[in-house]
Amino acid sequence: MTQLTSPLAAPSLGTGASRPVVDPARSGLSSTEAHRRLSEFGPNEIRREESQSALALFARQFVSPVIWLLVGASVLSAALGELLDAGAIGAIVVVNAVIGFLQEHGRSVR
Repeated sequence: MTQLTSPLAAPSLGTGASRPVVDPARSGLSSTEAHRRLSEFGPNEIRREESQSALALFARQFVSPVIWLLVGASVLSAALGELLDAGAIGAIVVVNAVIGFLQEHGRSVR
């Protein structure tokens, strides 16, 4: 024979213990608890980061050591007379900076 249980009864955890039943008449925090948490943690707000200028975002694309290595390789190639190689490496650095800038700028606008 199947035994019917209350819809508010918690399912058994298998060891005879059960979870406490939720009281549907009580919802949310008490005023005292809400004020205590407000004074302890502050208001429930999302902090926004300070926005950076577009120039600062673009300049930040050149701080990576790998980028400096590529710039050095481009300068060295130009000094050795390999202008095509120097131009290709320089173009790669610029394209990388533009893509990184567009990604970060798009993220900061949202």
